[in-house]
Amino acid sequence: MQPELFLHVGIHKTGTTFLQLLLQKHRQLLLSADRLLFPNTGLSAPKHHGPKANGLPGHDGFCSPSERNSMVRALAEEIASTAPRRVFISAENLSTTAPQHVRALVRDLEGIGPVSIMITLRRQDKWIDSFYRQQVAGNRHGETRDFRKYLEDAGPALLDYANRFGFFRDTGFSGEFIAASFDDMTKGPGIARWFCQTVGADQAADTLCSSDVPRYASLTRLETEITRLMNLSPTLGSARRTELLRAVYELGSATDTPFTTSDIFEELRSVYEPKNLALAREWNISPAAEFTTWTKPKRTEEWSDHYEAIANQLAIAVNAMYMPAGRARHLRRLADTWIDLRRLAGMKRH
Repeated sequence: MQPELFLHVGIHKTGTTFLQLLLQKHRQLLLSADRLLFPNTGLSAPKHHGPKANGLPGHDGFCSPSERNSMVRALAEEIASTAPRRVFISAENLSTTAPQHVRALVRDLEGIGPVSIMITLRRQDKWIDSFYRQQVAGNRHGETRDFRKYLEDAGPALLDYANRFGFFRDTGFSGEFIAASFDDMTKGPGIARWFCQTVGADQAADTLCSSDVPRYASLTRLETEITRLMNLSPTLGSARRTELLRAVYELGSATDTPFTTSDIFEELRSVYEPKNLALAREWNISPAAEFTTWTKPKRTEEWSDHYEAIANQLAIAVNAMYMPAGRARHLRRLADTWIDLRRLAGMKRH
């Protein structure tokens, strides 16, 4: 009997890493209790070389066109040796993979068993704030544009979910297309409960929903701005950048504030609230109250309100760092850039 395959498209910053770590932790339980396989095939090791270590890319092997055939063959062999009823493949990078590769991957997986595609969406104002921080962190040099410029340049292509992800639904497959609202599941059953209910992991549900794994924390806004400034250095190599940034992150930071200010929230709401309502109906997203009804977040302080505190925190952190003189000078220049030029995101010092 052919197993049912679930292809989970994160997307980025929707609890995908948490879910993958949880399933990896309880892999044997899922297989023995529910005959659900979280395969080893295609599962990449945590990335230790970036400024934020231990990020898990999930089944990233399935995202590479050059590896697709070997991954599908290896998966078929793993399935033959474990005899599962269901298989769960999860890779957030599928959300940025070329449509033609996704279609080819789904076609090949259909040769093993019927495929259902799962995608988790997050309200645009929350998602872009979180995703931008990840892009700035990067694995090598990272994003250098400030948030407003990044939003102007990349926002239209990233945030129109119907245009961006519609091809998943239109890709030929024999199972279901399952879309969910991350914002709503965190307030309801949680991502673990959603997973168990969706894929039929009934016996392992209580264990998964009461278990936890280490959190992969996003950068704070201060850490993001320090990282972006460091990305602008043309002479800073990847290894040195990672070393310096990890030292900065370990120092702690001022109170976090959102990039999505009140003005930006209203701009995004006016464009994407009606789009989300239409998408929820078309893709049968339920519940979707947080996804479709844009309630202004409680924390929408303007960045300039915290400028002095953050500038002081940065200066104290840099001066307190114990490191060779050359590296300390580099970070002191970073602090001087922050404090003296006052040019980040159009801010003015009070």
